[in-house]
Amino acid sequence: MQKKAIEFAVSRHKSLSLNPQNPREYGINKPGVKGSLWISTYKGRKYKGTRVQTTGEVASILNDHIEQLQSSDYVGEHHEYKYWYIEDSRDVEKIIDILGRS
Repeated sequence: MQKKAIEFAVSRHKSLSLNPQNPREYGINKPGVKGSLWISTYKGRKYKGTRVQTTGEVASILNDHIEQLQSSDYVGEHHEYKYWYIEDSRDVEKIIDILGRS
């Protein structure tokens, strides 16, 4: 997933804010909700697709939806977050839309 696609998906929801951390990693927050959605466009050595990570209350909102996507490949969890690689960029847009509508 490219930067412009991420920016466009977030811009459709006034309740979301995009916080670029570096040219390939983006935090997406929703005011009043603890936690965040992280999208990384790094190419994984073992996995294909876009890396998606959830933390806090955002994880409670999104994890079940992400696990139901056919293009998601669950990788693991580390303390307070879970992360996946998602091959289909349209599914990443769906995740952002779910957070925006929640």
